[in-house]
Amino acid sequence: WIKSSGSTGTNEGILYKDDAVNRSYKMQIMGSGVNDEKLNFALFNGGTVFHTYGTSNLFDDNWHHVVAVYTPSTSVVLYVDGVLETNNTSSVPASIDNDPADFEIGRKGDGSLWFVGNISNGAVWNSALSAANVLSIYNNGRPADLTSLSPVAWWRLGENASFDGSD
Repeated sequence: WIKSSGSTGTNEGILYKDDAVNRSYKMQIMGSGVNDEKLNFALFNGGTVFHTYGTSNLFDDNWHHVVAVYTPSTSVVLYVDGVLETNNTSSVPASIDNDPADFEIGRKGDGSLWFVGNISNGAVWNSALSAANVLSIYNNGRPADLTSLSPVAWWRLGENASFDGSD
């Protein structure tokens, strides 16, 4: 769950395993360019980046449930507020690089691209969630109990984990 109080012009990091040198994956809101204010999920394979973009404006100071689902060699799917936004099946890599970057919430691993707003309940799985799983999490609201879906990692950030671009 995210609530951005940022503005168009700067990308904002949601979840990152990418420090600009060691790169695996990232989820962010795009701040400038063709996909302004849209969710972006990118993964890296052999040093090549593979992007998928959502369609909703996320710089609206409202809570949004955002999910990226990667299925190797098959698809990258993006959901916003329980609704399928993008199903990219074109040239999907068979794997994601597992470079030694730290996992970051609310900023890129090099200390840039801070998320300006709130993040609540971040999670990562090692298998693809179904559309029914995503809708169930969304319908349960925030903070949802994700125990039954067995995430690999889950950060119960509370009602309002705020980020303002500083340490």
